[in-house]
Amino acid sequence: LLGGRVERFTDNGRAGNLPLSASLNALTGRAAIVYRLRQNISAFTSFSNSFNRAPSLAQTPLANGPHDPERGRQFEAALKAELSQSRVLLNASYFRINKDNVLRLDPNFGPRGDNFSAVFPIGKVRNQGLEFDLTGKLRRDLSLILNYSFLDSVILADRFTPSATGKALPNAARHSGGLFLRYDYQQTGTSLHIGSEMRGRRFEPYA
Repeated sequence: LLGGRVERFTDNGRAGNLPLSASLNALTGRAAIVYRLRQNISAFTSFSNSFNRAPSLAQTPLANGPHDPERGRQFEAALKAELSQSRVLLNASYFRINKDNVLRLDPNFGPRGDNFSAVFPIGKVRNQGLEFDLTGKLRRDLSLILNYSFLDSVILADRFTPSATGKALPNAARHSGGLFLRYDYQQTGTSLHIGSEMRGRRFEPYA
């Protein structure tokens, strides 16, 4: 799988008496390969990059702007298996995402202290971890979905708050998971869903 996209953003406006304008260009893409190891097991890997401009309201000088766009690079490797005559589907993957120019809220609300759109660029961050998904049929009318993820999040550089370097991003839980059941009523064509999600402890590096 190969794909690419040329992106161009052009913004024009005013912030009070100040004219604002910005023009950005980027080339993003994705490359992926799926290889069947056995009849019921496949390996998957992909590389991609991303480009996201800052919100328009964050580009004004009163929001500490203008800001450079956020750029990211992602690598993923996974195994997918079909077990018990395709009654059970199992996915396991490793991912690694590096981003530059990630924005965070300014606790002081800008240079005048009155702009709730004010942000600071963190600098460089990295997220990597593992994900597991299991989907299976316990009975013809009862399905189970189980997932778990482990996330290692770290701020690699923050020139505005150097003490945050080495800490996890805000609200980045190290462990998370979910358990869901679905019961299908064959006679009526309807279904009942019951589920629960878990999130581990989250930290605020800028408190």
